[in-house]
Amino acid sequence: MDPSTWPPLILMLLGAELSLLLARSRDAVVLAKSHKQRTVEEAHEASHGLGRALLVEAVILVPASALLFALITPTILLGTLAERLNPTTTYALLGVASYGFPFAAVRGLVRRVALNTLREFAALGPVPHEQREVVRGGT
Repeated sequence: MDPSTWPPLILMLLGAELSLLLARSRDAVVLAKSHKQRTVEEAHEASHGLGRALLVEAVILVPASALLFALITPTILLGTLAERLNPTTTYALLGVASYGFPFAAVRGLVRRVALNTLREFAALGPVPHEQREVVRGGT
């Protein structure tokens, strides 16, 4: 089967999915291990949605990222790259790039916002018992 005959979008999706596999290979290995082979941390990750997260990323987020990248990539850039490289290589490289942008960038931004929000809540901390009485009693 000659990849040079595959549609460009399939090549982009394949490049993006293979990039995901390489980037998340540790998670895939954790999921492939039996329960007895996992460390305590790995077992915790696996039981708290690691498989579902990886599945959602592979089936929904990475293809969406590749499609978005295909829509926003200027046609001129594709023409320039295709002239210099084999078209199969061009679209596979665009798939790899589409994993890094916009999906990974957006994921990193969402993660930072969530962590900052959690830090702010943790900084508030629980109100000591004495202060609660003052707030309730007014004196």
